[in-house]
Order: sequence, then structure tokens, then C-alpha cells
Amino acid sequence: MSIKKIDVKKAAAQLRAQIEAINRQQKKLQGLPEEFQRRYRAWCLTECQAEYFRNFRLVKLIRNPEVFLSLEYIGTLRSEEARVQFVTTLCKRDNSDGALNSDEQRTIERYIQFGKVPFTHSSGDVLGYSVRVTHEEQALKDRSYQHGAEKRVITKVLRSALKKTGKGHLGNLILETTSALWFEKQIGIAYVVTAFEFSSWHQMKYVHTIYAEPGGRLGTNISKGVSILTWMGIGESTWDWLIPEDIPGTIQGVLELCEHFFQAAETLLAGLVVPPVGNPD
Repeated sequence: MSIKKIDVKKAAAQLRAQIEAINRQQKKLQGLPEEFQRRYRAWCLTECQAEYFRNFRLVKLIRNPEVFLSLEYIGTLRSEEARVQFVTTLCKRDNSDGALNSDEQRTIERYIQFGKVPFTHSSGDVLGYSVRVTHEEQALKDRSYQHGAEKRVITKVLRSALKKTGKGHLGNLILETTSALWFEKQIGIAYVVTAFEFSSWHQMKYVHTIYAEPGGRLGTNISKGVSILTWMGIGESTWDWLIPEDIPGTIQGVLELCEHFFQAAETLLAGLVVPPVGNPD
């Protein structure tokens, strides 16, 4: 028992030291992450409206429940003003440092209620709620079940295709495991790491993290958690219920999404200066 206690204390001390080192690294970046986030939040609000007027062309490259639900809800709104307001409010909910006003909060509450399907007793009492399943989601689920393709088979093919195609578009491959691929691309003064995950409930997930130094080292990140559905305020950018014939189009779609952000990142990073970070103290 005493040995276990010592090991736990040692592990805790090592964890604290690692956290302190990361915090020191972040302090060395001075105000760079804050300035980038300020620019990024402003860009998100502009970009979400631009995507609305593109008829959600980029959003539709991702097929998952959050996308289907948000698009279905937008279709119930009668005026363009209401639709643009909803899209903007959804973005602000996740990408603003200020609180939503009362009208915006009501907009979100109506959307949340739309996503719920009540279970009612014969008396009329509501017994509970389930999550709304859109026609698009159910159709993809049925198609996937009928095809019978196993998730591990699909993710393996996705990973292989992305590894082959991504190197020329996403930068250098800096991490490769059976469940993840990380690509790194230098843009201006920073390094954008695009991480793909194949081990969660989803068949594939992607996200960008921006670092001040190469290698994806902890503590040198300027921003994290960036992907199209996060800047739109819809959710995480994941794919579900793909079958083999979907894979080429899915790979091309995610490359297009990444390229769209790479181009935006050039402007978001323009004029920023990375202070020397170096090794942790």
C-alpha cells in the first residue's frame, strides 16, 4: 500500500510540474493567443453569415445529426431575417466572449426545444423527451445498416486514403497512430496542425490547432478546437454512417474545408509576431 501511495504522489507531482511548464510557455506567448482569438471571433461572425448566403455549401460537406438538425430548423423559419439571426446567434453562443441578450437566448431555447421529441402519456402528460431524428439522418442510418459495412473497416479505409492524399494538401505528417493522423502546415508566423481521429463513436473527426512553434508541443498553442462546425456554432466536425462509396467524396470534402480555413488563417495571422518561446523553464 505504501508503494502505491508514493507512486500516486510522484505522478501527481509530475503532472503539476507539466502543467506549470505549459503555463510558463503560454505566458511567454504574451498576448498573442488573446489577439488571435479576438480576430477569430470577429471572423466567425462574418463567416457564418457568408456561409448562409452560400446556402451552407461547406457545412453540407459534413453529414452528421447536428448538421441535419440545424438545417431542418432553419427551413422552418419564415423570413430571411430570422434565418440570418438564428445562424448568427448560434455562432455567437460558442464564439463570443460576451453573454447572449434575451432575444438571442430565446432563439437558442426555441432551437433546443425543436431538437426534442416529447413522450406523452394517454392522459396528455409529457413523460420525457428523446432526440429528434431527421429524415436525412434516418436515411443514412438505414443505408449504412443495409450495406453492413463495419465501422472499423470504414475508418481503416478513411485513414489510409487521408494519409495518402493529405500530405500534399495538409502539410507534413507529424503523428501517425492506428487511431489518429496529425498534419502540420506552416502558415505565416504559425503552424496549423490538423488532427484526424478515428477512434471515437464517430467514423472520423477533424480539428485544427494553431501553434507558435512546429511539432505540436504543449504550451505553444495559439488557438485550438477550430473546425467548420465549431466556428458555425453547430457542434463538432464529425462524419457518421459512411459506406465505402462515400469515402473519395468525403476525403475531397474535408480537404476543401481545411483549405478554406488555411486561406482564412493567412489573414487572421497577418501582422502578428511570435515572441521567442524556447524550451520550458
